[in-house]
Amino acid sequence: MRLALTEKVAVLTSGPGCGKSFTVRSIVALATAKRAKIILATPTGRAAKRLSELAGMEASTLHRLLQLRPGGDAAFDRDHPLDADLVVVDEASMLDVLLANTLVKAVAPGAHLLFVGDVDQLPSVIAARRSSRTAHQRRTALLSPHAPGSRRHRAYAIRPYPPGIADEIEN
Repeated sequence: MRLALTEKVAVLTSGPGCGKSFTVRSIVALATAKRAKIILATPTGRAAKRLSELAGMEASTLHRLLQLRPGGDAAFDRDHPLDADLVVVDEASMLDVLLANTLVKAVAPGAHLLFVGDVDQLPSVIAARRSSRTAHQRRTALLSPHAPGSRRHRAYAIRPYPPGIADEIEN
């Protein structure tokens, strides 16, 4: 939990039933107690509703949060960042690289970003249209530095990404 509130970018990943939801609820409670501004977001409306119920506060879809419009740019970016100290993105396996890039650009320089997800769950909607191998590689690169199916991959893990990850996501 400490990494989620001290590192700029952290990833919480594990299989189903390993405590991701409990950990997210605990992180949100701790951040709330410290009077941090928290934003909860997910790629889909259904996941946003579930996250809202879990955390006891409003969650939105990433598209709504970033105010993305078809064929247009996001309302939030480096010049106009999100007003948050902590941004929690659940169901991160459903993010494609472009949406993740837009999100990373929108996070304020002093804020923390926590990706939560399970690599073995649903692929991103856009990535699903590409070859399944490429989509799987992109999801795996975003969520876990360990190979899918490996014993270590399935273990509960929360870890910071190495410095410069935002640069890698942008490129």
